[in-house]
Amino acid sequence: MQWEVTDGKVSEKDGHTDMERTGMKTAIKKGIKIYSPKIKKQKKGKGSLQAICKNKRRVFLCFFRKTRGKKQQIPAVLTVEAALVIPLFLLGICTLLGIMDLYRVQALVKTSLHQSAQELGMYASVESGDSGVNTPTGVLSSGVCIAYAKAHLPELGDGAAVSLIGSRYENHKIQLKATVLYQLPFSILPVSKLKVTNSSVVHAWTGYDPKNTDNEGTDGGEMVYVTEYESVYHTSESCTHLDLSVHRGIKTQVEQKRNEYGGKYHVCERCGGDSALVYYTEKGDCYHSQASCSGLKRTVRLVKKSEIQAYIQCERCRENTG
Repeated sequence: MQWEVTDGKVSEKDGHTDMERTGMKTAIKKGIKIYSPKIKKQKKGKGSLQAICKNKRRVFLCFFRKTRGKKQQIPAVLTVEAALVIPLFLLGICTLLGIMDLYRVQALVKTSLHQSAQELGMYASVESGDSGVNTPTGVLSSGVCIAYAKAHLPELGDGAAVSLIGSRYENHKIQLKATVLYQLPFSILPVSKLKVTNSSVVHAWTGYDPKNTDNEGTDGGEMVYVTEYESVYHTSESCTHLDLSVHRGIKTQVEQKRNEYGGKYHVCERCGGDSALVYYTEKGDCYHSQASCSGLKRTVRLVKKSEIQAYIQCERCRENTG
């Protein structure tokens, strides 16, 4: 029912309370037409009056009546953002676990190959019956190397398969090659097996016969001695350049001394001689300020002479052999 204004008064036969009439009078003064929800049928729970202004905008006068019912709100269990992020997070965790397990398998295989290659190299020249343990003694072959390495592989699980095809023994060198096919334990999408290759190469321990005056190894070729940071080779392990006896003394006194060959001592070009106490050898020609100088240390290696063609023979070794 539409309310009409008669002499600025509202009819009292509507059954509204005083508060409702006061609100309607205020709305009528502002030029707002009022519709009563009691006369006009509405859905239950919509008990507030509605006022329509002249500009066709609807205004709810909520202070007129209280709603008969309240909508019950249920809290959400999962947001849209969480529903998208959680699967991605779980996928990342599964991928990380798979990569860590692959690294574990690769480390186990590489360690096993290295240990097996060293043992095969050690037993390469041992004849059958010489060792009291179960070892691959006798003549080595590619088949023996593959069987020995396969027997010493650790347990890797169902997701890894190892192939030793490509392992061989030739020219006194043992080369073990393992190809691992690894299947990721967690995978949402179908992923093919990953291929990882590990290898280990060891020279057989053929040894050195000191009774051989020609200094020849078992596979032929003259063997000589070389050190780091030098471009000469030595034919005798007792060369004075290899056998060093280090002494310590005062710098001013060492400068006046003579070495075993009558030469004077000079400052080392590597470490210098700035300290008051210096180090020297009886057969050397330099004094050093540091005991850890490479000129006072020798890392000796036994190699074939054919492998160091650019090296020249040590003068002291030449004098002793000449």
